[in-house]
Amino acid sequence: MTDTVDVVILTALAVERRAVLDYVGPAKDAGRRGAYRAPIGDYQVVVADMHGMGNVNAAVATQQAIAAWDPLHVILAGIAGGVKEPLERMLGDVVVADQLVYYELAKTAPGGHRVRPEVFRRPCMFRG
Repeated sequence: MTDTVDVVILTALAVERRAVLDYVGPAKDAGRRGAYRAPIGDYQVVVADMHGMGNVNAAVATQQAIAAWDPLHVILAGIAGGVKEPLERMLGDVVVADQLVYYELAKTAPGGHRVRPEVFRRPCMFRG
């Protein structure tokens, strides 16, 4: 049986989770390692740690969050190091990617290790 919440915010790094929790305010243990629950306005929110970066951690943490809390929304929050214009961002801005790059595929060849990235573009839902 799940304990339903409105939103789960997943972070890869502990420093990111601390930043989200500092914004959220007082939170209580959500019953899983590295997960905290708090209200934000009228919403019940869980902030959870993915316990590391990478696609596998993100997939596992997302599946576990859905199984545990049956959220309406899942947000992966982080530092957004790939944004090209750092001086145009402000703390609290929401960055929405127009593509995802899967960089874990690689081939070991006589010439060395070669990464074979796959790029996934999001559907054009927004124009801005």
